[in-house]
Amino acid sequence: GGGRAAVRGSPSAGLDGASPIRCAMGACASASAAPSTDTSSAPSEVAVAPPRPLVSEGSRMDVKEALVDRMATAGKLVVVDTPKTYQTMVNDVPAERLVVAEFTAAWCAPCKQILPEYKALARDHTNVVFLQVDAERVVDAVLQFKIQAFPTFILLRHANEVGRHSGTNMKKLDKLIREKDSTTRV
Repeated sequence: GGGRAAVRGSPSAGLDGASPIRCAMGACASASAAPSTDTSSAPSEVAVAPPRPLVSEGSRMDVKEALVDRMATAGKLVVVDTPKTYQTMVNDVPAERLVVAEFTAAWCAPCKQILPEYKALARDHTNVVFLQVDAERVVDAVLQFKIQAFPTFILLRHANEVGRHSGTNMKKLDKLIREKDSTTRV
């Protein structure tokens, strides 16, 4: 309800087995549209997780090294597209840091529309870890948090949900982050 249109036939429809995923503002792709695999529009400063688990020791930076590297670059948005990377990012973040996880899908137009504002929030809140979680690849987290609309933002501390915001109102999300981030002076 509330200005959101069901997206039937999308790859994420009915991940929870009961209701289709909805897209904020009813501006998602049509039911017959295939999910986009075009990454040319991806922002250059977004860190991208390895697409598959490591094949051999030392062949690529391991997930914990990547976490340290990503967290050393405050103010950036981290794209999470594997369950392993999601678990590492959520569980290994230092206790004093808040995590904001945006659950999104390639076919969600409002998610793409707010990306510049979400990236700006990441730049403004340098002590907060900002994730962009690919809901079609990290399905366990979608089910865990009962995500039913995109974009949905889950605020986490110690891997536990401390806040939630669905929709495209970035001012409300900013206010929620300021309320939940212990390092922010309100």
